[in-house]
Amino acid sequence: MSFCNGKRLLILSGPMGNGHVRAAESLAACARDDYPGLSVEHINCAALMHPAMRAIFTHGYTAVLRHCPHLWRSIYDRTNAPPGTSGWDRFFHWFARRASGRMAHYIERCGADYILCTHFLPAGVLDELKARDAVRARAAVVVTDFDTHWAYVLPHLDHVFAPVEKGAFKLRFNGVPAERISLTGIPVMPGFTRAHPVREIREELGIPSGARAVMVAAGGDGLGPIDTIARFVLEQTDDHVIVLCGHNAGMLAAVREIAARHPGRCTPVPFTDDVDRYMAASDVVVTKPGGITVSESLAMRKMTIVMDPVPGHEERNVDHLLECSLAVKASDLPDLLYKLDVLRDNAAERERLQTAADREGTRNAARHILSVMLAGGAARAGDGSH
Repeated sequence: MSFCNGKRLLILSGPMGNGHVRAAESLAACARDDYPGLSVEHINCAALMHPAMRAIFTHGYTAVLRHCPHLWRSIYDRTNAPPGTSGWDRFFHWFARRASGRMAHYIERCGADYILCTHFLPAGVLDELKARDAVRARAAVVVTDFDTHWAYVLPHLDHVFAPVEKGAFKLRFNGVPAERISLTGIPVMPGFTRAHPVREIREELGIPSGARAVMVAAGGDGLGPIDTIARFVLEQTDDHVIVLCGHNAGMLAAVREIAARHPGRCTPVPFTDDVDRYMAASDVVVTKPGGITVSESLAMRKMTIVMDPVPGHEERNVDHLLECSLAVKASDLPDLLYKLDVLRDNAAERERLQTAADREGTRNAARHILSVMLAGGAARAGDGSH
């Protein structure tokens, strides 16, 4: 697009979790494909933080989810309120400001024409800079979960991209003007919207013709009992199991031991950028209900079973998925086996989930976000944004 020639887009992802990074990568990939004259840079804001603060945000977040997940629910719930209304909220905003000095300095001097955030931390910093008129760039934030936390109610940003209508409603209810909200879905990498040579991929992975393949995933950090889930499915079914272990080296080792006891039926996968290939080869996806992973599954029309939500934001994701018939939830391992049996034996249930995925999927979210961001328009509900 000629109006972007010579201009610069800065995309900022966050230090907590991997989904925000994948969303930023999808936006950067789409921008480079669709706007060749635009300079595109993606930075994880962890790189702009003091090492001690970076460790607290990255490792601290993972440690809380692994060892004390209900503490995260308390933090999520108590900060989900107007600024300054709770002690938790005041402490969090004080700490975030302390952690973000280098980030603010970089943003203020980067010279970008457009700044797009996929995480609340850089978005909050950007909002404060816009309030002081220290940044003139067009600035926006992309919400990457199906519920909209108060952290995304940022009055000085030019735009907020909501994934679903309920999230857009909450933004309006909490005071964000309707003209600053676009309903676009959650962006996914281009590979999740393209056709794949499924037969060749399955042959490469050693999946027999006619066998059902179940992909087990838990996000980029490999959190959750995915080894236990994989072992259970292998012992209770004849399915082939693909296990995405993310950055969790200990989990990868455990799954490799399980695979050795079930030769030819289990594919352990370390962190990979080829998630779309493994998902294309799968018939069913069993996953934690992170906004990005679920959106990737919906974009590929996969039957999705969600398990072990992180308290707080992922529990809210489950609410949306069940309300809209986009996934089924397994409460425990026997329930997982039951849901797998239902999806195998009930063609109507499979069709229901795939039809819902077509309706709610986010295949074109990145393109619509960029069209609004760069052209200054608005994508409203019902305009085909999804």
